[in-house]
Amino acid sequence: MAQLIGIVKKALKRHGITISELNKTLVQSLENRLTNPVLPLMKFKDAKKALQRAYFSELLTLNLGNISKAAQQANLNRRHIHRICTELEIDVDKIRDTMIKPSYYMTESVQEIIEENVDNFKEEIKPNKLVEIYTNLGEISKAVAQSIDTEIPTYEEVIESFEKEYFEAIFKETENNIERAAQIAGISPRSAQRKLKALA
Repeated sequence: MAQLIGIVKKALKRHGITISELNKTLVQSLENRLTNPVLPLMKFKDAKKALQRAYFSELLTLNLGNISKAAQQANLNRRHIHRICTELEIDVDKIRDTMIKPSYYMTESVQEIIEENVDNFKEEIKPNKLVEIYTNLGEISKAVAQSIDTEIPTYEEVIESFEKEYFEAIFKETENNIERAAQIAGISPRSAQRKLKALA
């Protein structure tokens, strides 16, 4: 985390961008890139599917479509991954045919995140600096991508982290109102009560 903060700060400062809030949100987005598709107010099952799709797509891409290696890294049975890919309509054959180099994939992924975050702060960035950062986006993304650990956590770790962040966001939005939280998440009030208790 600390290393990534330093890399991002240095990469943006090189182009005259020193907005601390941009650095902070950008690092958060990069750290949580797998959960970026998960909107806090989505139904729980939909948010979980979005996370699974992002996780397994990245896992398989970084392992060049090799199910056995992906299963080992995720700490899952390879049949489990086959089943999930079928359910989520992840085209493993397409991933194998494409054979994107992990370094290139990470750079592209980072570039999308940087561009999205810079867009959110473009009103605060001088026009000439904005042009400069967009012109050098590839170079910046490559430098940042090289500092990101491509060792994906296990599936269990990712799900545990996702559920914690998801329900923290839901209960913050509803001010710990069990009924409203259950309605937003699409779960029973009893389940919502258990989730709130687990966060305590």
